[in-house]
Amino acid sequence: MKKEKGAITIITLVTVLFMLAFLISTYSIITNRRQAQAEIRSEMKKIYEKEVNNVEEVYNSYFANEN
Repeated sequence: MKKEKGAITIITLVTVLFMLAFLISTYSIITNRRQAQAEIRSEMKKIYEKEVNNVEEVYNSYFANEN
C-alpha cells in the first residue's frame, strides 16, 4: 500500500508540474504578442501623426519598417 501512495504522489506531482509549465509558457506567449501589438500600434500612431498627403504613403511607410 505504501508503494502505491508513492506512485500516486509522483504522478500527481508530475501532472501539476506539466500544467504549471503549460500555463507559464502560455502566459509568456500572450505577453510577447501583446508587446508586439503595442509596438505596432505605436508605430502606426507615429505614422498617422505625421502630415500625410495620401493613403499610399501611410501604407508604404508602415510596410517599410516591417522586415
